[in-house]
Amino acid sequence: MITREHSVIRTAGREDAPALRRYYSLGHPTAALLDQRREFLIPTEEEVAEVLGGSGLERLGGMNAIEDGTGVVRGFCAIRSTPNEPYMGQIVLMLESLSDYDSPLASEVMEYLREEAFARKRLRKAMAYLLDDEHTLHAFLLRHGFESDGVQREVLYSAGRWYNLETLSLFGPGRLGTHEAVSSN
Repeated sequence: MITREHSVIRTAGREDAPALRRYYSLGHPTAALLDQRREFLIPTEEEVAEVLGGSGLERLGGMNAIEDGTGVVRGFCAIRSTPNEPYMGQIVLMLESLSDYDSPLASEVMEYLREEAFARKRLRKAMAYLLDDEHTLHAFLLRHGFESDGVQREVLYSAGRWYNLETLSLFGPGRLGTHEAVSSN
């Protein structure tokens, strides 16, 4: 459990299934909830509890619950490993309310995710995926140093429309990324 001034970040468990399941019933998909085939499946609360309870937790990358100072779950975050790429990982961040992305709680969670990715897991690159209507999360990630790697057009069809998927990257301290100029002297 990580306790900060505005947040508590702890490992999510079976008891968090109802809170996590709400993200699947918002009426629209989010990139954080797409499966490995880039499909948006809607699990039951029991299926979510089973995954949080053990066997499927590896797939979720060690999902963490984010609580505010009063103990209310405000969101979830994780760093998922990337198959065949040991120095890259995927940052997942889902907050209860869009206004939460402009709060000190969100900044503390991003600080935790950076520490986890680059200091503890020693990743060189962290990626985040967003669907084209996740504007608030997109702005938040850009404010925290992420840069766009490009957009895949019409990769998901859900709720009667096509969605684009954008990949954003953040490089670890002292790591040379594709967004940085390289001089060849």
